Amino acid sequence: SEFACHPCTIFHGWGHQVFVKYAEGPEGYAQFENELSILRFLNESAEVAIPKPVEIARTENGRLLIFEALNEVKKQTQHWEQRGKILAKIHRLKVAEFGFTSNGFWRSIPVDNVYSSDWSSFYLETRLLPVYRDFL
Repeated sequence: SEFACHPCTIFHGWGHQVFVKYAEGPEGYAQFENELSILRFLNESAEVAIPKPVEIARTENGRLLIFEALNEVKKQTQHWEQRGKILAKIHRLKVAEFGFTSNGFWRSIPVDNVYSSDWSSFYLETRLLPVYRDFL
């Protein structure tokens, strides 16, 4: 998809289908491990359903993150409402600090997830400034 941070596709065959994302370079494994830890956190904390991870596979130049594929459905108006409810559920999580147990990535840019009690400082220092510096 042209909107994805990583090239991705769904493979069909032998009665199975999988969703596969590709990350090029040495940071691919760390990026996908981080993504899985965040998905597990959302699943456990906000009870958000996530696709079942299959594995992180090595390729010659990067990594593949493989999930069981979800059934494709024709997008309808009620799907936007369902997405909104899921996002609201995630945003209702009560936390004492902003951050995460491990550092993350914005595309291929490493981002610090150090905990902070101040949302605006956390967002500025760990989200906006790293991206700004990358574009300089």
